[in-house]
Amino acid sequence: MRNIPLVVLGSAAWLLAVSAGCDCPGPPSLAMLREARGAQDMPETPPAAVRFVDDFDSGLEQALRDGKPLLLFFHVRDCVYCSRMLNETLTAPEVVRLADRFVCIRIEADASREVCRKFHVEAFPTVQFISPQGVPLSRLLGKTDAEAFVSQMEAALRGPQNRMVYRGDLILR
Repeated sequence: MRNIPLVVLGSAAWLLAVSAGCDCPGPPSLAMLREARGAQDMPETPPAAVRFVDDFDSGLEQALRDGKPLLLFFHVRDCVYCSRMLNETLTAPEVVRLADRFVCIRIEADASREVCRKFHVEAFPTVQFISPQGVPLSRLLGKTDAEAFVSQMEAALRGPQNRMVYRGDLILR
């Protein structure tokens, strides 16, 4: 947030110079601002985010083909906590790094009611981890911070020994 005033000031200075007849090359670039400020607080690129497949069937095919576990992210369009999780937790560097070891599928609940029914999803956001063999591993309900999310991802990668069994409303380990 504190980079915005520098960008605004740089752009304002350029506009003033152009209107005064200065032959400037253009508005300040990110590289010019980084050089003027010192590279400490300005990222080279925006934060990476988890790459999702938006179709359950094609994601399932990919998981079977690649032998990777599934990470199912169930959300609804206007859910504040779903948006926060997408923009905060799922952009954390460690989460993004581990997500490459999963096939990540984003499931919009209103458009995929049958998939939600199949996995008994009624609250959002919900994340379901599934082994490459189709065994449900663990589930996260609600917005989860990056540290807890990484812990669950690592547990899912260890496999079915951490499996949770769902029977109605009971969860058995």
